[in-house]
Amino acid sequence: MSFNMTEDEWDAVINVHLKGHFIPSRHASAYWRQLSKERGEPVNGVIVNTSSEAGLLGSAGQLNYGAAKAGIAAMTIIQARELERFGIRANAISPRARTRMTEFMMGAEGPTDGFDDMAVEHVAALTGWLASDLSRPVNGQVFVVYGGYIAVMQGWTPAGTLTTDKPWTVDEIEGRRDELFANRESGIPPFIT
Repeated sequence: MSFNMTEDEWDAVINVHLKGHFIPSRHASAYWRQLSKERGEPVNGVIVNTSSEAGLLGSAGQLNYGAAKAGIAAMTIIQARELERFGIRANAISPRARTRMTEFMMGAEGPTDGFDDMAVEHVAALTGWLASDLSRPVNGQVFVVYGGYIAVMQGWTPAGTLTTDKPWTVDEIEGRRDELFANRESGIPPFIT
């Protein structure tokens, strides 16, 4: 929890996840950019980052991990915008799967017969598709994937708006609160499963 987390715990997770994605993609994109300039045309570069629903939806008890994974989702969109002109696509997956890290929540073994919706194999197909030419022109997208489910996510988009032609006041904002939240609850957003 954030109130118990040390700065070292914060730094360690941010370094592993967020910086751990930035460093290799920075070097790959610099290489591909230079190659594109030398050839005088776009290359065919692909970045597939790994985010998490903990970052997309805000998982309590995982402030450092969630912040890093949200940063990876944002980084993916920014990479797509920056690198598209060089022929480099960037997308991200947010997988749910049974791994050593998650087996305490999902159990160490899946079902002995039938469909295992938490098998890691389900994630591999989407990752392979994103890395292939088949997925052109998909770019700057974040996907949730598990079992027989794939969702393309749509992040921070306006859910309610207010406009005025004069400076805002606290009282005016308060007076128009219901208008601002007409299409959504004003409390903590739900964690969608």
